[in-house]
Amino acid sequence: MPEEEESTLKLPLVEEELVCSLETGSVQCPSSLRLTGRIKSLSRPLTVVPPRHRAEVSEQEAKRDEKLRLEAEQR
Repeated sequence: MPEEEESTLKLPLVEEELVCSLETGSVQCPSSLRLTGRIKSLSRPLTVVPPRHRAEVSEQEAKRDEKLRLEAEQR
């Protein structure tokens, strides 16, 4: 089983608050300790993108995706 599929957990739609520690990458579910045990820590800490940078980042990503798509079409 590839690593990416292994870390994906199909959960029913549950209105639960997940608490993610940015420093350690650990994820906890305060209302369900049973779930907490099944949630693996993130492989690397999350980075928080301030709202004003989000638009810039998504623009850059769109340009990058377009460039990659064009390169793929040329092959």
